[in-house]
Amino acid sequence: IGLTNAKSNDAQSGFETGMSTMLGLLGGADMLNMTGLLDGLMAFDFTKVVTDDEIALMLKRVMRGMEFSEENLTLDIIKEVGPGGMFLDQPHTLKNMRTAALLPSVADRAARLMWQRAGAVELHTRAEKRVRDILSTDDPGFFSPEVDAKIRATFEGIVAGNVLPLDVPITVPETY
Repeated sequence: IGLTNAKSNDAQSGFETGMSTMLGLLGGADMLNMTGLLDGLMAFDFTKVVTDDEIALMLKRVMRGMEFSEENLTLDIIKEVGPGGMFLDQPHTLKNMRTAALLPSVADRAARLMWQRAGAVELHTRAEKRVRDILSTDDPGFFSPEVDAKIRATFEGIVAGNVLPLDVPITVPETY
């Protein structure tokens, strides 16, 4: 569930990962294999990790389900605004819009004109930038300096947990 036979992080990769994880989720699966794996587990791609993360966030939103309550249905606001009215400027909408739906960091949901004015950058390029941002940001770790010192004292020679970007571009041989 979540695997793809695509050889690159392309449309095939997206639809195979998205469809198989959604179907697995709807069937009751709660453990998915998806982060960055391509070509039937034979390849790994950092940009796919970033796009798979957004797929996983969407799946988490689906799993949360829809809540139907007096508060979130806001029938009083619907009655006040009326058919065809504007809800985006309502305080309830502003308060809940960031948690009711997923606001992706790599997928682009802007109108075409706005996307074009911003350089018409495609998803793969945005994912590459996100990967570089992640890999070039210091990762201070999750342990306090005291706990880190105890771990390093116990396990001599343990490597640092932070990741630094390579200065050399990664190349993949034509045959692998």
